[in-house]
Amino acid sequence: MTVLEAGKPPVLFCRIGWCTQYDGSEDPIRGGAGGGNDHERANFKPFKGTCYGCFTSKPHRTVYIEKLGAARRADSVPGVLVVFFATRPKGGQVVVGWYRNATVYRKLQESPGERPERSRGKRIRKLEYMVTAHAANSTQLDVADRQIDVPAELTGAAGHYYPDMKMAAWRRLVERIDHAIGEKFGVEDGATTDYVELLRRAHTIIRSTANADGDAGTDKPTATEVKRQEFKRSPRVVAQVLGKAEGRCDLCKRPSPFVDANDEPYLEVHHVRLLSEGGVDRVYNAVAVCPNCHRELHFGAGRKDLIKRLYRIVRRLRPR
Repeated sequence: MTVLEAGKPPVLFCRIGWCTQYDGSEDPIRGGAGGGNDHERANFKPFKGTCYGCFTSKPHRTVYIEKLGAARRADSVPGVLVVFFATRPKGGQVVVGWYRNATVYRKLQESPGERPERSRGKRIRKLEYMVTAHAANSTQLDVADRQIDVPAELTGAAGHYYPDMKMAAWRRLVERIDHAIGEKFGVEDGATTDYVELLRRAHTIIRSTANADGDAGTDKPTATEVKRQEFKRSPRVVAQVLGKAEGRCDLCKRPSPFVDANDEPYLEVHHVRLLSEGGVDRVYNAVAVCPNCHRELHFGAGRKDLIKRLYRIVRRLRPR
């Protein structure tokens, strides 16, 4: 039985034979399921942008993808973290790589067309696989980096395993792999009150996991006390800036996007030189902008160019 963890992708562990490089070369396979499978040697060699993973030499083995969250009659399930492990030549099981956001198939598949790898002197015409992933989501560890042990007591003679996250040993192992993925891709998924940092972490996760589905988050977000400095602002400055704008954004020149609760065109007053950076609360340092332009002035990649543009088109502004 497997236990899926809320907010995390389902995980499948797959035993394969040992190779120093899983690139389809003649590196010998040792210790794979059923004595080794030649197709495993190409698990991390992309073919037209996709990696095809094989982990058993028994052609009719079934993966019970319902344990990974699939519907009963589904042929495959997406969004799985597939972890490949192998036995070292001198003994001991270690993680050799993984596929993030992988698709796992119920039955053994055959790739369309011919693959260029050779196996024991014979050309492989159809590559057998049970897992696929985009090449960018496929990570093969160098031999020196294969430091995550897979305890023998968690595995038997099967070719694949569904970790039970209620078991401490499985949970520790999956946490080590999560940490390794985070180190390799710079993933930080801790909560933060800093919105800029929150966006940075979110986009790092998107790049690293291809935005894998999952019920992320928590029903009980943690509250924290934040001490920060806020500036008192003059309502007269806001009134004058909004009056001069006449309901149009000073930057994009479009009408305000909606009417606020006071039945007035909604625009936001922005200090071109931020008060926190020594700017003054004066009309000649403030503009009225729509919410989109306001966010871009704070967080956009081209915000410096936007500020230069404001100085050109809003004549009352005084350069720094």
